[in-house]
Amino acid sequence: MAAENFWGGIAQQLGGRHVHVESVIDNPAADPHDHEPTAADGRAVATARYTIVNGIRYDARLGGGGQAAVGQSGQ
Repeated sequence: MAAENFWGGIAQQLGGRHVHVESVIDNPAADPHDHEPTAADGRAVATARYTIVNGIRYDARLGGGGQAAVGQSGQ
């Protein structure tokens, strides 16, 4: 699970056929600063095996709970 689609795209390219990547914000034209996480976003992040975030404070609003996180959420 990636917070933004550009991180998800990188993860997909690196993992190829060995990974399944979803992004919370999947519209490349969307401004992540304007995104309001939904309950579904929180569930997806909480149940993800891995999450990829960039460490900027808006990622902290996505929640957490994945078994491992790449980056720093909310610090």
